[in-house]
Amino acid sequence: MLTRRLDLLVKVERLATSLDVAADVGYTCETSKYFYLSSVLAKWEMFVATVQPRVEAGDAPPSLVADHFPFADFFADAPPPLFRARDASEDYATAASCFRHIEHLFAELDECRAFELLRSSYDRGNFLLSKHAKVIAMTCTSMVKVAVLAGPWLASTGSSDCI
Repeated sequence: MLTRRLDLLVKVERLATSLDVAADVGYTCETSKYFYLSSVLAKWEMFVATVQPRVEAGDAPPSLVADHFPFADFFADAPPPLFRARDASEDYATAASCFRHIEHLFAELDECRAFELLRSSYDRGNFLLSKHAKVIAMTCTSMVKVAVLAGPWLASTGSSDCI
């Protein structure tokens, strides 16, 4: 988990470089979250405010999305061309997909944040255990409800050994 965190922080640094942000935003999960809220989200909202109305109206030139997309340098390693510049609505969907990728990157970092704050492996283990124990307890409770409600049906199909 900590190795994945470091890989994600390197990607955040690369994103910051592509946006000409000089601050050390890839140092911790906390600084990367602030970078996401202050810079990345602001640039995306500005892009959407500029491009979306024209795309929805249908009067957007084919190169509109490619000209205004703020994260093009970050996706420079994607298979070219990122935008085909044939249809603005198709390119806008591609831009939205790229932003979902960026959102996923920061969501993963948000999950790693606790490991950054908890220093000992004992505390990290307890955190993982308590986080996943809730899921297991919910699953067990749900299975009991299913067994009570569907028990007679399962017995009639000859699958009573599943309970």
